[in-house]
Amino acid sequence: MSNSRNNPVSLYPFVRENQDNPAFKAFIPKLKDHILGCLLGREYEGDMYGDLEFMDDERNTVQIAGE
Repeated sequence: MSNSRNNPVSLYPFVRENQDNPAFKAFIPKLKDHILGCLLGREYEGDMYGDLEFMDDERNTVQIAGE
């Protein structure tokens, strides 16, 4: 995440534009899992290769302001 707001990127359109890129598979849920883990003080243990950590109802508590 950048400290600068000079070059903002709209998250959802960016992910949609790159949907054929394997790196973007389940990008939003993984991003929300990472954010939740940080907020809850969990140690980051690297990519879980598709095993999402949180349930949808927990993940939906994370709202990304302004996309």
